[in-house]
Amino acid sequence: MPANSSAHHEAINHVKQALSPKLMPTSQPELVPPLKAEPQISAWQTSDLISIFEQCFADSENTCLIKGGDEPIYLPCDEIHPQHRIIFARGFFASALHEIAHWLVAGVERRQREDYGYWYDSDGRDKPTQLAFEAVEVKPQAVEWALSLACGCPFNVSSDNLNGWQSDRYSFQDKVYQRLCFLIEDGFNQRTRLLLTQLQQFYQTPVLCIANIKYQPQVALLRVSVLPDTLFQDSLSIESALKESHEV
Repeated sequence: MPANSSAHHEAINHVKQALSPKLMPTSQPELVPPLKAEPQISAWQTSDLISIFEQCFADSENTCLIKGGDEPIYLPCDEIHPQHRIIFARGFFASALHEIAHWLVAGVERRQREDYGYWYDSDGRDKPTQLAFEAVEVKPQAVEWALSLACGCPFNVSSDNLNGWQSDRYSFQDKVYQRLCFLIEDGFNQRTRLLLTQLQQFYQTPVLCIANIKYQPQVALLRVSVLPDTLFQDSLSIESALKESHEV
């Protein structure tokens, strides 16, 4: 065999040895498990809200607040259930506040009917139906905003029509804000005042005042005292046509 051929084979063997996998040690080094993040606990627990509501209204109004499934509903007492039930959706804090707000707005007669006897069309509403829906939602969502402020939690208006005609969300929020300002100036009903006071004490939030609301409306407000006869005229006429009965 030529010398150069022997040298060639030695070079090939050297390369093979260099490229061959190294033998792993018999014992693997112990892997350190990654640190687990501490679970974030929200300051706004529905269990607290249920307890506060019960303290306020379980005896005086024979009404309880209950965590439910996908769809919220209000059910008056019957032969099986001795208490009226406000059932909010899927344990969501915002849903609980929204359903409480509807209960606070509804008068005595309304509270004897399932879902207060409200008119309602499901998601997918056309323009006239959506505008009518938003008109009757102005007062409840204004009260919900007040409850949110008392809890110190964020608030967002809900047009609840993802698959239908889309209104001007900012215009709707302006109307809700304007009604909230009117209620702060003119006063809430007795049940709402009681709950607001208890929430403010529990969450250590200040008494409601317009100056503390962090919201800039698109249209500058006039004097709050003229709001019901001017800025709310369309909403009030639609509410009357739908025969809504409210205390707030």
